[in-house]
Amino acid sequence: MAKTGDPCFLCEQTGKKLKKFTFYSGIKKGGTTHRTIHYKVTFLERWSELTMHEIHVCRDCTQELWQEQRKKQFLPMVLLASGAAISLLIALICGILLPGLARYMVAFVFLAAALGLGGLAIVFLQRYRMEKPPAGRVDLLVLEEALDKLPYEEHTYLTSDQYAERYDMGAWGKPPDVLCSCRLVNPLEIKEQRAN
Repeated sequence: MAKTGDPCFLCEQTGKKLKKFTFYSGIKKGGTTHRTIHYKVTFLERWSELTMHEIHVCRDCTQELWQEQRKKQFLPMVLLASGAAISLLIALICGILLPGLARYMVAFVFLAAALGLGGLAIVFLQRYRMEKPPAGRVDLLVLEEALDKLPYEEHTYLTSDQYAERYDMGAWGKPPDVLCSCRLVNPLEIKEQRAN
């Protein structure tokens, strides 16, 4: 926890309890990532100017970010559930009205579609009903929100979990020595610093 006198990095308000978020940035010089069904394999990943950053964000901002993420689950959930209901209705109508073997085949296809859409709707319902985010998800949401205010445009930013994953894979040898405590800066200051 940071001091309550420091401002929140996202809303810039002071006097709130702040949580420290640590993340990393650097310039990715090369490497390819291939995903298979069970594994993710990265070849020849090289980085330069690896830097560790810390920002402090208040609880209100993190909760607001999570609520926005939850709201994004609502529309797909409703559309999938509606599609499942319509497919089930078509399966019932086809099962009653069509003659012979076509009755069973068409009804089975729409019933399978209804089950698939219903299963996906349940997945989105579970995500929508989550009050607390899964571990590591808030870090990614905070980092995505803070990207516009961060000083290094050409850098690739990684959460602590992503950094640890690459460290375990051997993408780099040791943790960075440089710690940047991020603060809001004027973009003109950055351009002046880069010019010097």
